[in-house]
Amino acid sequence: MDDLQRYLQSLGIPQPKREVNPHYTRPIQQVPFPNATAITNPYGFVYLIHETLPTAGTLQSREIPPEILKWLGIETLVEPFVNEDFLFVDVETSGAYPGAGVICFLVGIGQLLENEIRLSQYLILHPEDEFAQLTQLEEIFLTVKGLMTYNGKSFDLPLLQSRYQFHQIPLPTKNLLHIDLLHLSRKIWKNHLPSRTLRIMEAHLLDIERSVDDIPGWMIPAIYRDFLVTRDASFLLPVLYHNKMDVFSLIHLYLHIAQLFVHLPVVSPDNAETIFQLANFYQSIGESTKAINAYSACRNCLEGPSKIHLLENLALLYKKQKHFEEAVKAWQEAANLGSLNAHLELAKYYERIKKDPIQAKLWVEAALTILDTRKMDRFERTKWQSELQYRLERINKSKSFQDFGKDDL
Repeated sequence: MDDLQRYLQSLGIPQPKREVNPHYTRPIQQVPFPNATAITNPYGFVYLIHETLPTAGTLQSREIPPEILKWLGIETLVEPFVNEDFLFVDVETSGAYPGAGVICFLVGIGQLLENEIRLSQYLILHPEDEFAQLTQLEEIFLTVKGLMTYNGKSFDLPLLQSRYQFHQIPLPTKNLLHIDLLHLSRKIWKNHLPSRTLRIMEAHLLDIERSVDDIPGWMIPAIYRDFLVTRDASFLLPVLYHNKMDVFSLIHLYLHIAQLFVHLPVVSPDNAETIFQLANFYQSIGESTKAINAYSACRNCLEGPSKIHLLENLALLYKKQKHFEEAVKAWQEAANLGSLNAHLELAKYYERIKKDPIQAKLWVEAALTILDTRKMDRFERTKWQSELQYRLERINKSKSFQDFGKDDL
């Protein structure tokens, strides 16, 4: 990174003095890891375990789906982001280490190419080699435009950034775009899975099975501490496998989500809830046409509160597009299922658009009848009573309603 340091110095940005690690002269430890290479730099040793894995199927597109970028608040780009612009990152930590806090002794990095996954794992066997590891990671972070993680917003990235800050190294991840697939997964599979842990996503969506060599993530800090005591590197084999599978699953989860955006799957009772949440996602980012298509696709496969929610959202989208005939159909169907919102919207429609106060009043009165028999908390009931009574009084006082009454005499 000499060129970068010179550039920063030319801008007047002070750079910390990187002292040589006094332990770097120790002999390289032989490790039982396939495809492992010991990288020596003036600050210590880093073991790089490299592996190439196949992707599942053919990539539909090299570009990052625009829906994901729009979700992040990125509307326009000079040129699109592609998969190769991103690194898939997962870290394994030591737990508390005396004098230095939590260190990321293993960092797994995946790169998604056209028909393969390149996995690189950066491992340190001595906590004193952390500076050497961070400088190696710094070089690769500065070659890309973004990172993808799973819960990295709360865990992986803050930990990595804290380690760079501890060693007074300018943050190489500071200006990188970050896509946390956990938050995206929570939106799409909000009510469809028992939880959104990566292991659950693997089992229910990706058909990925881990071997018996895997271990729970919570055991990894203890295993690393045992290794530091015994110096038996074979202790770390299941940790390397766990990290590899986390990165592998992270990449395939991204591919699964990207495929959903490219091609809406055939809707069935098994995936209708997922398509419904996908429609909600489209609606939240302003993709109205895609949201309408997704809502319409699962309209006949949902029941209960989800069906009512779907119809209310669908009607709202039609209303914004001024497709009132379709909106009324959705409101009427939702009203038949007991939706107070639909009753109120129909009352507004007949009062304001159709100029039919008699019909508007009938919808308000029907809503009040439902309210009298429905169980709800006091605050919600008071809110609805206030809104419906206001609407009823507004209709009764309107000139058009009074004119309707004269016509009846």
